[in-house]
Amino acid sequence: MTKTQETGDIMILIQMKTDELSDDQLEQEKAKIRAYWSRLKPEINTTTLMLQTWNGVSNGITDKGQTEILLGDGYVHEHLLGCRFRISSSAFFQVNTPATELLYSKCAEWCNISQDKKTTLLDLCCGTGTIGITMAKTVDRVIGIEMIPEAIVDAKANAHMNNITNVQYYASRVEDKIDIVTNERNEQVVAVLDPPRAGVHPSVIRAVRESPQIKKVIYISCDAKQAMQNFIGLCRPTSNRAKGIPFRPIRAVSIDLFPHTEHCELMVEFIRID
Repeated sequence: MTKTQETGDIMILIQMKTDELSDDQLEQEKAKIRAYWSRLKPEINTTTLMLQTWNGVSNGITDKGQTEILLGDGYVHEHLLGCRFRISSSAFFQVNTPATELLYSKCAEWCNISQDKKTTLLDLCCGTGTIGITMAKTVDRVIGIEMIPEAIVDAKANAHMNNITNVQYYASRVEDKIDIVTNERNEQVVAVLDPPRAGVHPSVIRAVRESPQIKKVIYISCDAKQAMQNFIGLCRPTSNRAKGIPFRPIRAVSIDLFPHTEHCELMVEFIRID
């Protein structure tokens, strides 16, 4: 796996099957790998080189394998909308930075943050914190919630790197922490939901619906077909099964983050029905 950034940083992560190697043989292979990639400089200036040992079945890098840093510090960096972000091997970061800047700028525009009201931005499925950090200076506070603890470590480091102090991050399920906004008086709460390809569990949608302070949801999806049940869940009429006042979609835009493929990023704005 490689990560090549606009900053010029390059991460290389090699996966190796090691169950037939002795410890000495493995160390010899590591030395060969270090020497090979070091010789390629400056033509290929590898910022960090990593090795994952994995003896199971895999079609790529797995979060179950043990990963070791061979060169560098294990991170690459990228600039996005005037902010600097560190990216670890397991962190999700959009692959097309210029198009991502367009996407996030449009997201901020749709959030339509009023400077006359106290505002909380809920960055749900926040990953490494990119959306919340790029918008943090326009709101009173950002609350980021993400299930993957390693991503929250990156998010906190990114906030510190950019001198952002009005953010709070939680390694938790969204439905377990979303009541933070219901326990405090907020005049305006905007939720940005940027989940993995499969969307979020219905319990997340229920939690959003049952948080009356949330008047607007910006949903960013990389697979609209898989997210459709989430869209329906936000808009379903109130019932015993779907509590809380529903939302309705008011606009949508697709942004081509993946040129020359059939995929695109879809962003939909939902507002709470009065």
